Amino acid sequence: MRYLLIMCAALVASMAQAEPKAEFKRTLFPVGKYLVLNGTVYLTKGAENVSRPGQMGLLTGRRGLSGGLIQNGFANVTTLQNVTSSNGWVFEIDGKDLAKVSVGGTVSSGDAIETLDLAADGNISRNMNKNAAYKGILLYAADWVEVDRHIKRLWESDTARNYLINNDFRVVDSVLYATGYTGGGQLKVDGTANLDGSGGGAVGSVKVKTTANADKTYSISLADDSVIAFSARHLCWRDGQFAGTAPDVIGEKRPKSCPAYDD
Repeated sequence: MRYLLIMCAALVASMAQAEPKAEFKRTLFPVGKYLVLNGTVYLTKGAENVSRPGQMGLLTGRRGLSGGLIQNGFANVTTLQNVTSSNGWVFEIDGKDLAKVSVGGTVSSGDAIETLDLAADGNISRNMNKNAAYKGILLYAADWVEVDRHIKRLWESDTARNYLINNDFRVVDSVLYATGYTGGGQLKVDGTANLDGSGGGAVGSVKVKTTANADKTYSISLADDSVIAFSARHLCWRDGQFAGTAPDVIGEKRPKSCPAYDD
């Protein structure tokens, strides 16, 4: 009986530590292709033009009757400098779902990690294992008060005002990167990601640890081509002035607490 209790406790512990899984969803409302992770819906269309949290640009796509429901892309405008990423977390995505959302088959890679396999060339378009579960990394902006300060300074300096007041303008808050790591070993992000300021090419790096060896730290280099999904925030306006940001929840209207620009 004692042995059974120990085994049950171990099973519960392993389930509690299990990495969440991102799943591809094609929905009718809202219409489009998305990734769902921990109950949150992330945009996949336009992810090829996103590289890091703090990027700013326009959601593009169809308009008219379906305009509020269908967003087909993201047009980058600028990247806020010195936006700090939080720790983020590691998730899994099945190869069959990764094949649907990865534009070029590019994945982030880095150090050899015990208990995990790694695609050697950083590109899995030709040899993607659709039966395998690939590791992914989600990073998000850590300090939205500071991000809002950056945007306010842009507004007050009269920089890119025509973009800022556009109802389709967004600031990226979360970014999902696919990696070439597969296998049963579990990873955990260790510390704040080191992101460069440009938001292009080699985005930066993130440190991870494994549950198998908590004393050793590994580095994964994040590539902009490995972004598979993202989420963004509205810009809010009051009395013709920038007043902060609010989450853009897929399938929901702009919150009343975040008015659009109305000069």
